[in-house]
Amino acid sequence: MNIGMRKCFSARTACWLALAFLVFEAACSLSFGQEVDSFFEREVAPILNRRCLDCHHNGKDSGGISFEESGSARLDDIIKPGNSNDSYLVKLITPDEFGNAAMPKQRNGLTESQIETIRKWIDDGGKWPDGFRIQPGNQVNTEWWSLRPLVPIVVPDVDEPETWARNGIDNFVLRKLSEQGLSPSPPADPRTVVRRLYFDLTGLPPPIDVIESYAANPDDGHYERIVDELLASPQYGERWARHWLDLVHYGDTHGFDKDKIRPNAWRYRDWVIRRLNEDLPYTDFVRHQIAGDVLFPDDREAIVATGMIVAGPFDWVGQIEVAEGSLEKKRIRNLDRDDMVATVMNAFVSTTAQCARCHDHKFDPVTQEDYYRLQSLFAGIDRAERTIPLEANDQAEMDRLIMEQKRIQESLELLESEIVKAVGPLDQQIGELQMKVDALPGPLDKSGSTTNGYHSQFATLAETPKSVSVQLKTPAEVGFVVIYPARPTDFPDTPGFAFPVRWKLELVDAQEKTSLLADWQACDFPNPGDRFMVLANYQPGIWSEIHFTATRLAARSVGDDKFALAVGEIQAFNNSGLVTNAASVTTTDSIDSGLWSHAFLVDGQTSRNRLAIGDSQSMFAATLKQRAELEESMDRLQAERLACVSELGLGHDDEIGKLKQSLVGLDPEILEVKQRGVAFCAATQFAGEGSFQPTGGVAREVFVLDRGNESTPKNDLGLVQPGAISGLEHLQHHFQLPADHSEGDRRVALADWIVDHDNPLTWRSIVNRVWQHHFGSGLAATANDFGRMGSPPSHPELIDWLATRFRDSGGSLKQLHQLMVMSATYRQSSAHDTYKSEIDGGNQFLWRMNRRRLDVEQIRDAMLVVAGQMDTNMYGPGYRPFELIDDHSPRYEYDKVDMDDPTLYRRSIYRFIVRSVPQPFFETLDCADPSQITDIRNESTTALQALALMNNRLSLHLADRFAGSLKTADMESQVRSAVRQIWGRDPNEMERQVLVELGRTSGIVAVCRTLLNSNEFVFVE
Repeated sequence: MNIGMRKCFSARTACWLALAFLVFEAACSLSFGQEVDSFFEREVAPILNRRCLDCHHNGKDSGGISFEESGSARLDDIIKPGNSNDSYLVKLITPDEFGNAAMPKQRNGLTESQIETIRKWIDDGGKWPDGFRIQPGNQVNTEWWSLRPLVPIVVPDVDEPETWARNGIDNFVLRKLSEQGLSPSPPADPRTVVRRLYFDLTGLPPPIDVIESYAANPDDGHYERIVDELLASPQYGERWARHWLDLVHYGDTHGFDKDKIRPNAWRYRDWVIRRLNEDLPYTDFVRHQIAGDVLFPDDREAIVATGMIVAGPFDWVGQIEVAEGSLEKKRIRNLDRDDMVATVMNAFVSTTAQCARCHDHKFDPVTQEDYYRLQSLFAGIDRAERTIPLEANDQAEMDRLIMEQKRIQESLELLESEIVKAVGPLDQQIGELQMKVDALPGPLDKSGSTTNGYHSQFATLAETPKSVSVQLKTPAEVGFVVIYPARPTDFPDTPGFAFPVRWKLELVDAQEKTSLLADWQACDFPNPGDRFMVLANYQPGIWSEIHFTATRLAARSVGDDKFALAVGEIQAFNNSGLVTNAASVTTTDSIDSGLWSHAFLVDGQTSRNRLAIGDSQSMFAATLKQRAELEESMDRLQAERLACVSELGLGHDDEIGKLKQSLVGLDPEILEVKQRGVAFCAATQFAGEGSFQPTGGVAREVFVLDRGNESTPKNDLGLVQPGAISGLEHLQHHFQLPADHSEGDRRVALADWIVDHDNPLTWRSIVNRVWQHHFGSGLAATANDFGRMGSPPSHPELIDWLATRFRDSGGSLKQLHQLMVMSATYRQSSAHDTYKSEIDGGNQFLWRMNRRRLDVEQIRDAMLVVAGQMDTNMYGPGYRPFELIDDHSPRYEYDKVDMDDPTLYRRSIYRFIVRSVPQPFFETLDCADPSQITDIRNESTTALQALALMNNRLSLHLADRFAGSLKTADMESQVRSAVRQIWGRDPNEMERQVLVELGRTSGIVAVCRTLLNSNEFVFVE
């Protein structure tokens, strides 16, 4: 039993385990796996540091008492070891009957939990660990491997390095193996190592000719050329971007209950791919993602880079609908900033700073003040779509469209001015008549409407005829018909919604005699907006029906390809009043859903208001004649106006109509180009919505929250000032910024702190991540947690050698990859060895290569490649492997896509990632949850995975396509060709016999399906 185990099973086992369990829960699911420090260091020292050290340290030992280091606390005077009840320290910190305690002075007292912790320490002996010192700003001893400064590391000498070691990595590994009584495994065979290399660096399988070429000539020069080619290929950036996007929990939707789409989030994904392919120095890679918009405000790509900070989920309801100033809004913003802190600190410095949101970090030198200093760095930004500079070609296109728009507007103004000169007096008379019409009593609208009116089914052609017929309950005389256009309450504000472009209205009697009240079938009718129309009938008779016929429908919205007929209300009057009471309605077709129904055409409600009924009917009817006479006069003047314009001989009205149509046609083009200048990233200026409004660059106030509770800010501590964690003693953690500093200055300071030459966390973190993805596990297995509850490195000198080499050689990730894959350690066989596994069953010391299953993206992409179906187009919006029903809460239905749709077959990095509804195939095969920061994916083995690979629609489709690509005539040749493309080798005799027999009995598709489900295809040795 080791020392740590003896501690756990001491005489105080039960109490210790109970406390440890509570600590582990509160510490954000930190992992086990190392010796835990003493109770004093973990529990007591943080309290003394946080609540006592301000007044009681060596430089300010109030009352002659200092809690800074052993021997300075006058322990004999203030505590009685083993007896907390008689200890003066406990009496000082225990509140009296009024809730007041003598210590700490002029501050809130210790919590009951903190007092009980100090009591327990005293009752257990009150021991202060030898040599332990509490320094102001540090909770625990900072002599931890990840916090120690980086120092030059000399590559160790090993016996006979020329027989195995190929670079410095191997010397470190070989020395550790020797210390453990182990030795490295033989090199992997050429086919295996090439396949390993291709999947690691590009995520794709190697072509069979590359495998054959290297197998025939497996020398170092050939291997290095393959490495160089893969690192130079664009597929390298696509592969390694996937690892980074997992880490920052990138998604194309917001998450939470609404889970709305982020149409421009993909720009950040593309930024990562491009920068990895360019081998952007790591310092710049970091700085761009934290403060690129501040450092390079005119560089669109630098602005896009800040998508990293906001890549996580966004509470749409909480941010937009919850009222500003409410406690709930404060909670939502606190959690939003917490995600930003966690993303940045986990990704760049492998530190779980988020565990200090409610209390000082239980294990690492991160105080609660440190945490809120980090939060304040992001207090001025939001997750939103912001405008970015257009690319040069897009800007040229925008300039052309704007110039065209200006030219049309000038032509339009010129023509309209000529018409004004010719018909000005007539327009004046028409205007005067319109004023008289507007002054007449209206329909006496009352309270708001509960319906919209009538809405036809959609048509794909505008010329599709639609009609409605209102049948009067009792045939009657009709003097006037009033039509109210629709203006729905549950749509965007659209007066005159779907009112027809060409139409007619007529009365019909029992003998089918008609009276035409309006006929706009020969020319387009201008959209009436909210203006209701009064149509007079001068033909006497007893009428039984009102027919409204549309011969050219209106588009649902500008640029839409769906056409419909909508009317809010139709009413008919005679001298006695309303005659359409209790009328029935028949239609060509109708949408009878929600606020729309054919019955709502005569329910006494427009789309916005209830209409007058009762006594007001006769008063309203009395005005209709006067209204009709005025509108007839206006019609005569309009006819004179048209004749006058026609006499100009210039076709002005037609030209004006064409110009206006051209202007409308430019709008969607301009909007489309503008969208190329929009990205979802860290934003201080954006189009607000509801209570979600931009800060304008002014950071919101941040306070330390007692126990992380938004309702109890520690106002006595004042506003939190920007800074970083205090555990790195040699770095300034209080950022020295001028009083008038901007929000962006804070993020620049953080970026500078992270990439500081002397920040050991940054350089150790990134080399460990790259190592993890090449070797299956990091040198420190907990890639996001280099703290005391994380795993210490198996090869501490190696990780430091890699970190200093990477930092001091310019931060080239491609050079780092090359160093690792060129090593003999990387090229080892993964074969099992019983003796070695008994010494090191987890392969911690790298005596062999780790065998790994391909991740789901690699599996899917490899299937596309061998089936010849991959679309290699890079960048741009992601493909959508679902049918989107885009209402207030979007629905994503994966089972409704067309498997023959070629847009579905781009690389998996370009998949549109939905947070709330993961793609089943991807979820089954352990894809990262985009709502969670994922440094290491799970690698499970379940029956569902086998079923998915065998029966998923994609697998079936690609097996069929792959089989169709095998053009050889006989089954033997088809089987050999399939095996070579999928396994990268020829089948052995047993495999040949089994597969040929399967092909002859079940067909070549069954053979392809089997091969795509084989372990040799989905695993890398």
